[in-house]
Amino acid sequence: MKQAEKESLKNLFKLLQKLPHSVELILHAGENMVWTCPNPGNLTVASETLTFTHGSSIPGTWFMLATLDAVPAKAGDEFTADLLADIAAKPMVKQLQIALSQISDGLRTLLGRPFFSYAATPLVILGK
Repeated sequence: MKQAEKESLKNLFKLLQKLPHSVELILHAGENMVWTCPNPGNLTVASETLTFTHGSSIPGTWFMLATLDAVPAKAGDEFTADLLADIAAKPMVKQLQIALSQISDGLRTLLGRPFFSYAATPLVILGK
């Protein structure tokens, strides 16, 4: 491996260490998908145990009692696009607001709720 590749890999690992480490759950209910990111303190096992035991999927039938946080996006919904469109109409919109919203949208795309799914905060998750 070349020195530049080693340096790039080293930088990637540094970046990954700074990203939030959390459990991401996706439940499928017919045509619908529900995304949630439970608080690790509320799990009865460590998130690493779930990963090392099951990998990326735990088969079975699951039930979740939760509060609904967000609904799937409709075609064309995107907060950053709205900000960019409004910059001419609303001069008080700051470039920093636009940059931060683009970063947030990018992180959501990489690590968070997919645009086409519901989001929920789980109260109880039960397996059958």
